[in-house]
Amino acid sequence: MLSKRRKVSKICQNCKKEFHPFNTSTGIFCSLQCSRKYLSGPNHPMWKGDSVGYQGVHAWFKGKKGTKCEFCGKNGLRLELAKKKDKKYERKIENYYTLCRKCHVNYDRTPEWRVKSIEILKKTYAHTHPIQPKACQLCNQQFVPTRKTRQFCSNHCSAKWRVQFNPAAMIRYRNPITNRYIANHSHDKE
Repeated sequence: MLSKRRKVSKICQNCKKEFHPFNTSTGIFCSLQCSRKYLSGPNHPMWKGDSVGYQGVHAWFKGKKGTKCEFCGKNGLRLELAKKKDKKYERKIENYYTLCRKCHVNYDRTPEWRVKSIEILKKTYAHTHPIQPKACQLCNQQFVPTRKTRQFCSNHCSAKWRVQFNPAAMIRYRNPITNRYIANHSHDKE
């Protein structure tokens, strides 16, 4: 029976051992483990070093995140990396916080961020329809509405307003036939 290995011997680029490559092999590495070791890090043709962007940094930190939120201390939530203010996107874990979604949003939303997002949205949709920032009916905070009829900056303000100014709308009961919640309008009949 003929051997599937070539009669030629080559030297592995990683471990420098002599080996006989298979006929289907390119003959650069002696094993898959050697090729993986050699082609990881700076030896990989797609390696960018520390000049990596947002997606690259987040992919690199995927397994290095903490197990609980650094601000609220809750476990078992979907955790995200938040870049500390005045830091660059680098492969240094000390430049990032491990935060839950709620804490991450609260950390990122600063007055400067709100102004910047309004300016970006104005530029984005300026050619189709002008977007004017509105003031929230409850907290008077400036926001860019996603719909013309939007009156509140968040769902939180909307729910707070409903409870505060329209308590009758919050009285609901479950219809036994349809198994859905419906508003109780018995106060209108009086």
